[in-house]
Amino acid sequence: MNFENNPDSEEFSKRFACARERGAEMLAESVKEMMEEPPRMIPGDQPRIDPGWVALQKAKADVTLKLLSKWSPRYADKLQAAVQGDVNLTINTGVPG
Repeated sequence: MNFENNPDSEEFSKRFACARERGAEMLAESVKEMMEEPPRMIPGDQPRIDPGWVALQKAKADVTLKLLSKWSPRYADKLQAAVQGDVNLTINTGVPG
């Protein structure tokens, strides 16, 4: 059977994982390019950076980074750790009981 038509094959799984990682890399590259883009300016006697443009760029970057963190553990904010053992916790409030 051809692996392209069999999602259960090991070769298909490897290619799918590779494609997913490459897609995540491309999204990360797009955020980098967005941050390197020169700012849009408001013309006038005292030109200044357009705050609406800044807000839009921030929103686009935030959405892309959130998607990346969901799609690829490489871009996730949280570290996954397995903890084993017993934990004893004593809380001293200083209030007489």
